[in-house]
Amino acid sequence: MKKTIAKELVFSLSHEGCFGCETTDRFPEVGMSRIGQSIQPGKKVILLQKISEFSEDHFKMLKNHKKIITAEVLKRDDTNALIKLEVKPSTTIWEQINPECVIVGNQLTKSGRERWKIVGNGKKLREVVSKLQELGNAKVEKISDICLKDDANSLFQRLSKGQKEALLLAVSKGYYTLPRKITLDELAKVLGIKRPAFRERLRKAERKIIEEIAKTQINSNLLR
Repeated sequence: MKKTIAKELVFSLSHEGCFGCETTDRFPEVGMSRIGQSIQPGKKVILLQKISEFSEDHFKMLKNHKKIITAEVLKRDDTNALIKLEVKPSTTIWEQINPECVIVGNQLTKSGRERWKIVGNGKKLREVVSKLQELGNAKVEKISDICLKDDANSLFQRLSKGQKEALLLAVSKGYYTLPRKITLDELAKVLGIKRPAFRERLRKAERKIIEEIAKTQINSNLLR
């Protein structure tokens, strides 16, 4: 038997003056995905972006964009780059998303639209949906349940709020895939905390789950 622990919302958005939407319009060959963000209410939003097919013309557009305060290349090779953007506060998607919801991924799609995926409880996601039209032309693509079987749900509920958040984020961002799609440093930045703090939350969550699975298996073997 399965139990719903959260809901996942996938939506796309096109809004005027967005440097992401402008990227897909003017530089369709460039890929840009957000790997971290820090919101400072009333001041600025700091973003870390992975860029594929990096070009000087595209970076110049970002530096000169009216919504961007500063743009800095942190690391790059022949085709890819990691950049840091400081963005002016405005009516943005980050400010509309309830803090109890987690952004688990976004990618820029063709024709000037961004695609977002967030996780939260049903009530909080409905609040997000109701606000999307304030930002521009939004389209809800999918709302689905995130379920756990009863035994898995029992394990999950034993974790602290911080451990649950760290584990869900790590799974959704591909930390446990081979090869890994994201590092601990990048995951910590998504939550706006230091790497050691995030690592501790994740390791404690892993230990609780692994220990309980091992105990269950040992007890099962003893009863055979």
